[in-house]
Amino acid sequence: MASNKGWKGAILIVRHTESVTPLSIEYTFGLSWSYTEMEVNQMMINKAYKFRIYPNQAQSILINKTIDCSRFVFNHFLSLWDHAYKETGKGLTYGTCSAKLPAMKKEFVWLKEVDSIAIQSSVRNLADAYTRFKSKKNNVQSYTTKQTNENIDIIGDKIRLPKLGLV
Repeated sequence: MASNKGWKGAILIVRHTESVTPLSIEYTFGLSWSYTEMEVNQMMINKAYKFRIYPNQAQSILINKTIDCSRFVFNHFLSLWDHAYKETGKGLTYGTCSAKLPAMKKEFVWLKEVDSIAIQSSVRNLADAYTRFKSKKNNVQSYTTKQTNENIDIIGDKIRLPKLGLV
């Protein structure tokens, strides 16, 4: 499905949220905020890490296949969603679309070659995007991601990704 598009290196951004106490924020960042224990026990801090990866030939092919499969699934369900919206005035739901994924994998066997979380994420992104698009109430652009379920790991100077292995 996908061809190698000449990966020479890519930036991979991994985001996660961790909770810290105000004391550790004060200590780490030198901030002078005063909170009582009743006001805030813990604060959530978002962190992002950037990694430049250098995949080998097989890994770059799998990355391109994953991107192409995610795009295919997104566009497929977008057309179904638009059709349902024109017919009923309501779109589909994430549950409806994700329930159709196993049948879709049987019809398009090449969808089994890529990571299933990437395909499910494209359906989730479609559901989130469509509701935001139709509501027109969300002024703040934001991106949220599912937890990694410990399937991403940093080992030395390499990162382990699902189905790709060490990169």
